Amino acid sequence: MKCNCGCGKDTNGKAQYIHGHNMKTKEAREAAKKRMCGKTIDEMYGKEKAEKIREAHRKRFVENNPMDKQESRKKHKEKISSKDFQKRRIASVKKYYKENPERAEEVKKIRADALRKISTRNSKHTKGKKYEDIMKDSESVKDRKKKIRIARVNQSMPQNKIEKIMDSMLVKFGVKFERFHNIANRYQSDFFIPTINTLIECDGDYWHNYPDGTRNDEIKDRFCIEKGYKIVHFWEKDIKKNPSAVIDRIKSLLEDSI
Repeated sequence: MKCNCGCGKDTNGKAQYIHGHNMKTKEAREAAKKRMCGKTIDEMYGKEKAEKIREAHRKRFVENNPMDKQESRKKHKEKISSKDFQKRRIASVKKYYKENPERAEEVKKIRADALRKISTRNSKHTKGKKYEDIMKDSESVKDRKKKIRIARVNQSMPQNKIEKIMDSMLVKFGVKFERFHNIANRYQSDFFIPTINTLIECDGDYWHNYPDGTRNDEIKDRFCIEKGYKIVHFWEKDIKKNPSAVIDRIKSLLEDSI
């Protein structure tokens, strides 16, 4: 293929220009103008070559249209996600492994080795054990998770600012209460007043999405009510700016229970 700059030299490939000849020089631009000015593609390259150029253009810009590719990808996704296709695929895989039992055994070993590596990686309770023993010991893993969850519920975390304010108010007015009360080994409350069986929650305005609350708070409240508790929420702004109203509410709860 000859260089399109008009120099007449061969590019030795599919490139349109020789390096440095891509219409940058004045002579190249003038030569290209003389060659192309007022001429059709058939006059410039001849009918055979012009038809090849048109065909290449058609393949590049029409047949390989990116929009068509997107549509074909959508159709392909719909096809492979269908239940019939999945059934046919599973059937064909089973048929292949029946016809090639050696390959089936090889694949089983590869999968077992991969699972063994994953299960024993950075894990103290599975390190050095066989995959079969780990699977047998799955019940003990569940028990271990349960113990961790219970320990997490029973631990005492440092109080934040609003919890410290609430704590000092309850102590000041002689209210008997418990800190970090365990609720059926699932949740932990900020404060619990056993005489009226009431849980007190101090909710930060940001973390608990003032004034709407969060989905997790709703789930926790529902669980606590099912377990027979009463639950009262106080917002951060009320605890900080209007503590007298907060303690009056708690006193009214205590008086109502008498």
